[in-house]
Amino acid sequence: MYNWSGLDRAILGDFLGYISMRSYEEAGFMASALVVSRSEYKPSDLFFEWMKELNVLPNTDKDTILAFWADQVNKGHNWYSAGRR
Repeated sequence: MYNWSGLDRAILGDFLGYISMRSYEEAGFMASALVVSRSEYKPSDLFFEWMKELNVLPNTDKDTILAFWADQVNKGHNWYSAGRR
């Protein structure tokens, strides 16, 4: 197992942010919502805090997060299964 440094996380976070910007512009969903942790099988809490900062989420309550995440995963699945990239 790899021990991620702060720099590793920052680089990956910037890259995922760029991918999400492009997927949102092209298809209306945040592709980084599809990136989940191995231990919890969901995006990180930082992802949902980022979505709140972007005013995509009104709050970080569990039900709000689950509804938002399910919507993003559904949109991503539909986009990629249609052969778009």
